[in-house]
Amino acid sequence: MRTPVCELLGIEQPIVQAPMAAIPRLAAAVSNAGALGMVTLTWSEDVGAVVRETAALTARPFGGNLVLTEDQHHRLDAALEAGLRIVSFFWGDPSGYVQQVHDAGGIVLHTVGTAEEARRAIASGADRAHLPPVTLASKRHSRRIRHAAHAKPMPKGVPTCRARKCRT
Repeated sequence: MRTPVCELLGIEQPIVQAPMAAIPRLAAAVSNAGALGMVTLTWSEDVGAVVRETAALTARPFGGNLVLTEDQHHRLDAALEAGLRIVSFFWGDPSGYVQQVHDAGGIVLHTVGTAEEARRAIASGADRAHLPPVTLASKRHSRRIRHAAHAKPMPKGVPTCRARKCRT
């Protein structure tokens, strides 16, 4: 099944691995299966090494995730320098990072919990805003995400993904 997200990310299946760990073998296996493998880079000491190891295991697209609870510019610099071209952000405001990713020829995904967060993410230049399924949401945000994903539709014109549905 091809979707707009498949086209954007260069993948065959509209599946994005949850970025829960910096395990290059796992991310590469997901990418090699036609989906988008992801590695978390937020807590990795050598972000460049994680990206290079993943790239050595797959010729297909994969992404890296940064949680924006603190300044991630140093990690983002290292990831982009190592060749990462799909960057996913979670929490926080991605606006201070988007242009850097785009300047490197990359794509920016941002995980949001509300329609308003999606509007802000797209306004900041993110290529896609993503509402995660409720089952994957943290306890802290599950109520907010459930409300955003099921009670309030995303506004027209905001490119989003939610569970198995994507729209431009």
